[in-house]
Amino acid sequence: MKKIAAVCFILLFTVSSVFAYNKIRTKDMDWHIFETPHFKIYYYKSEELLAKFGVIYAEEAFEKITKILGYTPKEKIPLFIYENPVDFGTTNITLSYLGEGTGGFTEAYKNRVVLPANGSLKAFKEVLTHEITHAISFDILYGEGMRSYATLYKDLFMPLWVMEGLAEHCADDFDTRGEMVLRDAVINDRLVPLNKAEGFSHLEEVYLAYKEAQSAIDYIASKYGAENIQKFLKFYTDELSTEAVFRQILKKDFSQFEKEWAFYLKKKYWAQIQGRDEAVKYGPALTQNDHRNLVYNLAPSFSPDGSRIAYVSTKDGIKTIFIMKNDGTGIVRPFLAEFEGVDTNGNAISWSKDGKLLYFAGKKRGKMALFEGNVENGALKEYEIEGLDIISSPALSPDGRYIALCGTVSGFSDVYLYEPATGKLLRITDNVYENSGVSWSQDATALVFSEEHEGVNRLCHYELKSGVKQLLTTAEAGNCETPVFSAEKEIIFVSDKNGIFNLYSMIIDTKEIRQLTNVSGGVFSPSVSGDFIAYSYYEDGCYNIYKYLRNAKSDFSGLPLSYYGEAGLKKENSSDTAGITAAVQEPKTTGQDDLEFREEIESGAAELISENKKYTTAFSPDMIFAILGAGTDTGIIGAGYLQLSDMLGDHNIAVLLNAVPGYYTQFETQYLYMALPFDLSLYFFYNQNTYKLYDFETGDFFSRLDSTQAGATVDMKYPLTLYDSVGINFSSQRVSDRYTEINYSSGYEFDGDRFDIINVAALYYEHDTVSWRDMWPVSGNYFSLYVQAAEKMFGGTRSYGVYQAEFRKYFDLNFISGMNTVFASRAVAAMTDGDDKPYFVFGGINTLRGAGYGEFTGDKIGFVSAELRQTVAKNLNFKLWPLEWWMVKNIKTQAFIDSGLVKTGVLEAINEKEILSGAGVGVTIDTFVLQRQFMPMKFEVAKRIDKTDDIWKFYFSISTGY
Repeated sequence: MKKIAAVCFILLFTVSSVFAYNKIRTKDMDWHIFETPHFKIYYYKSEELLAKFGVIYAEEAFEKITKILGYTPKEKIPLFIYENPVDFGTTNITLSYLGEGTGGFTEAYKNRVVLPANGSLKAFKEVLTHEITHAISFDILYGEGMRSYATLYKDLFMPLWVMEGLAEHCADDFDTRGEMVLRDAVINDRLVPLNKAEGFSHLEEVYLAYKEAQSAIDYIASKYGAENIQKFLKFYTDELSTEAVFRQILKKDFSQFEKEWAFYLKKKYWAQIQGRDEAVKYGPALTQNDHRNLVYNLAPSFSPDGSRIAYVSTKDGIKTIFIMKNDGTGIVRPFLAEFEGVDTNGNAISWSKDGKLLYFAGKKRGKMALFEGNVENGALKEYEIEGLDIISSPALSPDGRYIALCGTVSGFSDVYLYEPATGKLLRITDNVYENSGVSWSQDATALVFSEEHEGVNRLCHYELKSGVKQLLTTAEAGNCETPVFSAEKEIIFVSDKNGIFNLYSMIIDTKEIRQLTNVSGGVFSPSVSGDFIAYSYYEDGCYNIYKYLRNAKSDFSGLPLSYYGEAGLKKENSSDTAGITAAVQEPKTTGQDDLEFREEIESGAAELISENKKYTTAFSPDMIFAILGAGTDTGIIGAGYLQLSDMLGDHNIAVLLNAVPGYYTQFETQYLYMALPFDLSLYFFYNQNTYKLYDFETGDFFSRLDSTQAGATVDMKYPLTLYDSVGINFSSQRVSDRYTEINYSSGYEFDGDRFDIINVAALYYEHDTVSWRDMWPVSGNYFSLYVQAAEKMFGGTRSYGVYQAEFRKYFDLNFISGMNTVFASRAVAAMTDGDDKPYFVFGGINTLRGAGYGEFTGDKIGFVSAELRQTVAKNLNFKLWPLEWWMVKNIKTQAFIDSGLVKTGVLEAINEKEILSGAGVGVTIDTFVLQRQFMPMKFEVAKRIDKTDDIWKFYFSISTGY
């Protein structure tokens, strides 16, 4: 039994930890259901008005999509609405962590549509339409009702670009940002071939793939007729070949279509940039990133004296605040704290008047908070603003008394004033229109921000003393965003009036607008200091910070985006139905200015809602699989798998059964309860194996061994933060080996039957801030502690303890080589004790390379590893003929050295000769199966360097470990 315990532990010990954020649940949601003609809409009480918008938008989308796809589902579609992205991130409908780039999802088994609101009704309607398209598409492809088999195998062959392109086409959300990303890819020759977009898991620029997919489907609808769109899903129900589908629908090869579509894009976008400039014409780039290493440098903000610029960058793998000199040098990271996310919406960073403090919004323990950071010593102060679900665009008043910000409540955003000294919160606007990018006037008597009306962001000017709100722009001025005051009566902002986001200025009194730039990419988030404007600019897949000098003449009024081409789609506007002195102690609010719109929504929803009921837990199957067979020696054999859950995903049950009568029986069941602040797992298993023992030399049967393992495990994991978690585990396992049908004349001796009960308790802690690039870790660190104890209580027969600590650190050296170079280090220490202690097997992959697997054993081990890694070929994206389903993505190399120590018994002084060391090199080839499943193949050779032999060991593994 010692051997069994050791093997179990080593499996735990060597399995690599793949980075995953924790879900933090802090909110109880009182779920209800609106039933409409075609939907069951799940919502919680605080978002009832938002859910009524969802009722109207969903039914409108249903009518539109069914016409486009030519199919009307018979069953009602379940639709889950969360009032903000933070709540959405806690959903259990998927057990995966949802990053901030996920705007919604549709799961195939129960056909559940899940999405949050983000404050914008336009975006809410577009995402809703997109996801409902997926739900109806799944009904066409997989059939309605139970769909386990069809879902699994068809999903492997259905090109994702077709699915996402159809959804984007139905949502009709090709906006200025989408055009910008696609235009940039065309101009810089970065288009992803459609045959390399059958799955998106391997892509770095996923949003680009979405827009390419939409463009391709839009092109088909315009060039070949909208009636051909609905044929795609119907043909894919029977066909697995994209080539065959295109020949049947468009009467041409897929490769011919792709060339034709790509040529159309080149004509369209090369025509659009004629007469336009690169950002460098208006001033220098302060950051220099390109597609070789995708980095977003966002939301620049000048310090009050103009000498420094604070900004948010993803160069360390997560959104982090940096400060640089105004010439782009002297970059520092002022706050080393590991934020759970820095918000970059609107004007994201605000300075204090003395230039010592920064104000920004971020997440902590799953909640949004306002942060005050001291740039001199890195100290942070947190303000939790009660009553606001989401916080963005904080702007400190010139006298430092108030912070203007945009806050979201129940799915709708408004402008607020927050007084840090008292905690007082004053609501300035009160409507369902999205507000963003708030900024103070220089005399602190007014605010300027953008407000969404009928799908267009318009500039608003608000006087604090009078409470008067004035719309400064009309829909004809385009989407106007992130306004900032540059003088008492002038504001700087960005607009897509001519189809590209550019810098503009406006004189408030006369509403005279002047265009300041004429770029081919896109300008965002301006910050003003004297005659300089810092802004974020999109180019070559990245966002870089530029500095603009206001000394150039400009007149760009005659340059709209005019090219549409023979297959272009003309877009229609989308629509959805000195400080604050003692004289202004209480700024006036606008009051509700959307009452008529709200009444229309309430009335329209009431006509569609047939029932409003409280949610009750009920289980239904997600997957059911069964296999039956028969053999002359075994009789009937079978296997089955059943997965059940409730609609919210809070309760999950899985049952697995395999049976070969007389030889093998396996039964496992697991229950996950995910509605608590911690995750609870209950696991039960029974495994019975029968072995007939034969003499190899004579072939004579001499005994039968019946081996049985049965047990149960309870595991509880509590997330402390996004990156930290603690857990406790209790398990009990009964193991028995029983010999029967013994042939005593065989000459073999038997020790007799064995029976053990192993009762174990374990505690563990895990901290993981590792960031990934090129599909391996590049920065951050990982730390874990694990303690396990087995005791002879409650009938237990074994007593031992296991203790383990591991630390990993990754250093991004890309700034040195420009070739994605990483230095990785690892240290592990572990020991066991007790009467029945297990022993570690040491040597080989994950421990000491250069040694054979399990060459050494001991009850105490310690080792360190160091690796220098480099990506030598990136985004190869070629398929291994004739294995067309197997794609090679990246080729990476590593050189490494491992050193360790294995001891048994009392740990005394360490002799230098006891140190074991190995060194070697390796190649990792990143591959993808069907462009969906990541499969890194690692080849390594190593030899011992603590002794003088020349024996090289070869290792192969499929792993992202270490």
